[in-house]
Amino acid sequence: MRDFYSHATSFGVIMAVLLVINLIVSPGYLWVMWAFLGWGIGLAIHGWSVFGERAFLGDDWERREVMKRLERLER
Repeated sequence: MRDFYSHATSFGVIMAVLLVINLIVSPGYLWVMWAFLGWGIGLAIHGWSVFGERAFLGDDWERREVMKRLERLER
């Protein structure tokens, strides 16, 4: 799980840097979208392998999210 979150953080930071470079160098063509698409597919597959098919928007996920929100309200 830690590797996935590290992967997602790297993805976000590097894509932001690439977007800035893209907008400075060639604002008329967003080539960064190709990197975003390719790496995004890889990140999605990584997430699927870590959390499994039922983890995304399944009953357990919903229950955990509700519990997190209730705990925040109690603080």
